[in-house]
Amino acid sequence: MENDDFLNTAGDLIKQAKKRIEEIAKLEEYSGISTGLKKLDLLTSGFQSSDLIVIAGRPSMGKSSFVLSITRNVAIEFGIPVALFSPEMSSSQIINRLICSETGLSLSKLRMGELEPHEWELLSVKTKSIETAPIYIDDSYNLTIQKLSDLARLLVSENNVRIIIIDNIHQLSSGDIGKGNFTREQEISTIVRALKSLAKELKIPIVAVAQLSRDIEYRNSHRRPILNDLRGSGTIEEIADIVSFIYRPEYYKIEEWDDDDAFPTAGQAELIVAKHRNGTLENIRFKFDQNRGKFDSLDEFSGGFDDLPSKKNKDDNPFSSKNLPSPNEAFGSNLNDDDDDSDVPF
Repeated sequence: MENDDFLNTAGDLIKQAKKRIEEIAKLEEYSGISTGLKKLDLLTSGFQSSDLIVIAGRPSMGKSSFVLSITRNVAIEFGIPVALFSPEMSSSQIINRLICSETGLSLSKLRMGELEPHEWELLSVKTKSIETAPIYIDDSYNLTIQKLSDLARLLVSENNVRIIIIDNIHQLSSGDIGKGNFTREQEISTIVRALKSLAKELKIPIVAVAQLSRDIEYRNSHRRPILNDLRGSGTIEEIADIVSFIYRPEYYKIEEWDDDDAFPTAGQAELIVAKHRNGTLENIRFKFDQNRGKFDSLDEFSGGFDDLPSKKNKDDNPFSSKNLPSPNEAFGSNLNDDDDDSDVPF
C-alpha cells in the first residue's frame, strides 16, 4: 500500500498513548501551556498541543485584553516563547498596552509622556520584564493565512515558539475572496480549517480571537453568547477544539450576576466555555481591571467569591455595587481606542 508511511496501527497508537500518559504523570504542573489563569488551567490542564482555541465576544467585552493577559503570563511568568499575530493593532499599540498592564499607568499618560518622577522610575523597573520576554509580534495588515502559516513555521523552528495567538481571525484573508462565487463565510471556513491544520502540523496550541453576531444585542435576557452567535461560519464551532466567549454584564449595566448569590458584576468578566472537545464545559469568572486592560484569577483578589457580598447583605456592605464608585470616578476617563473593544484599553 502506497500510504503505509502515513498510517498508524491501533497497536502503535496505544503504545504512544501510554507513553504520553506516563510522561504527563511525571509532570509537576499542567500537561499543556499554562495560561496563568488558575481555573482555566484546571479546566483544560493548560492549552494542549494541536488544539485550536477560539475566544469570541462582542465589541467591548475585552477579547484583546484577555489574549494579551495570556500572552503576558505565558511569556513573562513562564518564559515560554509566544507569537502574536495582530492584523488590526500595531506592534507599538500592543507594547503600550503591555506596559499599561504591567505598570498600572494609564494609556493617556503613556501617550502624552506626562509622568511624575516616581512613575518614570516605575516605568523603568516594570518594563524590564517585557524587554526580555520572548514575545514575537507580527502586525502585518491584510495578513493572509498562507503568510501567517509560513511565519508560524519559521518562528517555531528558529525561535522555539510554543503557542500562537491571533487577534483576530476576521481580519485574516484566505487570498481567495472575489474569485468566482467565493463568499466571506466560505473564506472564514477556509481560514479556520487552515489554522487547525497548522496547529496539528506544528503540534502547538493556536488561540484565535473571533467576533460574534449582533443578535446578542437584541435579546431582552442576560445577553450571554451561545454557539449560534459565532459570526461568519458554522465551521468555527465544528472545527475548533475549544470555543469560549467573553461576557461582561457590567457593560450592559447589569449590576448583579444571574445566580442565587447575586454577587456584584463590577470589575468582573465571565469566560463561557461552550465547547470543549476533550473536557467539560464551565463558566469561569475573572477579575477584570478595566484601567489596565488585565484579566486575573478572582481568587487572587481578596479571596475570591468568599469575600464578595451577596444580595442578602450587599446594601450593608461598603463594597457592594451600590456603593462602588463608577469607573470614571475610580480611574478617570475611559481610555478609548479605535479598535474592536472600543470601551476598554485593550
